[in-house]
Amino acid sequence: MSVFGISTIEALRAGLPTVVYSPYGDRDKEQLQSLEQAGVAEVAWQTDDIADRITRLWREPELAGKRADVAWERLQRANGDRFVAVVQRCGEQT
Repeated sequence: MSVFGISTIEALRAGLPTVVYSPYGDRDKEQLQSLEQAGVAEVAWQTDDIADRITRLWREPELAGKRADVAWERLQRANGDRFVAVVQRCGEQT
């Protein structure tokens, strides 16, 4: 299982401000850190953080726009081979 579910990818590809959370504890920590460091999404590290991250994006439209723009730009440059490799790696982690 991975935080890179189809809904997450669709939201990022559409340029929507996105909050991601993994219910699997530290298992997806590296992937969440990558998303956070890339600036493409807000990461909720605990369930209590989810509402706070959504509220932050709602109250800070400049931040929401920046996250959305970075996500859209990065996914426009992504190619199919790279996407397939990421999906395959995710399948190997289960």
